[in-house]
Amino acid sequence: MGGYKVGLTNPLMQPRVGVDEPCAGGVFAQDVVESPAALNSADYANLAVECEIAFTMGRDLPISEAPFNHENVAPAVESIATSFEVVDLPEGEIREGQSRAHMLVATNVAQAGAVLGVQVSDWRDIDLISARGIARLNGEVAGEGVGSDDMGHAMEPLIWLANVLAQRGDELSKGEVVLTGSLTTPINLAAGDSVSFEIEGVGYVSVNVT
Repeated sequence: MGGYKVGLTNPLMQPRVGVDEPCAGGVFAQDVVESPAALNSADYANLAVECEIAFTMGRDLPISEAPFNHENVAPAVESIATSFEVVDLPEGEIREGQSRAHMLVATNVAQAGAVLGVQVSDWRDIDLISARGIARLNGEVAGEGVGSDDMGHAMEPLIWLANVLAQRGDELSKGEVVLTGSLTTPINLAAGDSVSFEIEGVGYVSVNVT
């Protein structure tokens, strides 16, 4: 395991899937790469990226410290980075008795990797509520958002995840990366595309698709 992704952090998206809270999936270590990155479109069914802030844990976050909040989670974070979550949701018919939520569970919440920008260790003075991110596809603006779009504060999805894991007898570990939800709508990609995402005060990440 390389960490986790938290999805559906925007309450407006949850009714579309039929849930009333965020969701989480695992991120495999072999799928976490640094920017600039190259992705092969042939390796995916429906390649897309989501534009996120990633948190890297600087120490374990033991269950004994739960319940978690800003005060006891922030000191455990080593760094943050502008990031892409790589998502891939194979096309398929939703069968009778199933839902879009079932589809997300079956596909590990469409998780297919992460691309990380430069790690920022001196991040605690950055305003993660109003920090604005802008995504560009082939040089044209493809989406933008602010940190408050993710549950009111970019760290809230991380706190939610830590509490959910604790309830299940698990915990976040040193070195794990947590992707905290997209500031924009997903950006679909095809061979030949180039996509970038920049968050003011945090950094820049880019992907080229072959």
